Amino acid sequence: MIIDLFAIKDRRLLKRLLQGSAPKVGHHFKFDWQFLTQASMTPSSLFFDTQLAFKVWTDGIKVRSSLQAVVKRILGLELDKEQQQSDFSQSQLSPKQLQYAATDF
Repeated sequence: MIIDLFAIKDRRLLKRLLQGSAPKVGHHFKFDWQFLTQASMTPSSLFFDTQLAFKVWTDGIKVRSSLQAVVKRILGLELDKEQQQSDFSQSQLSPKQLQYAATDF
């Protein structure tokens, strides 16, 4: 799911969702947690970080734990990183940028 915090005028429903009992899942969730906390939307403590889980699973083995590396190793899929360096400061993101953001969480 992609959520543009800067485009949401009334964040009450999103805040309720983030602070609700449903677990939140993300890869390198610390980054998102810090961003949401700065926006006064700290998620509830029920969360699962796929990057941390992968690091525990591969403990002692020298492997990359980026989302791209984990997806390739576990799912055998290649993530398209073409849009990674594009300009995300625009007021309107392109469909390619949105697709990239949706798969590079």
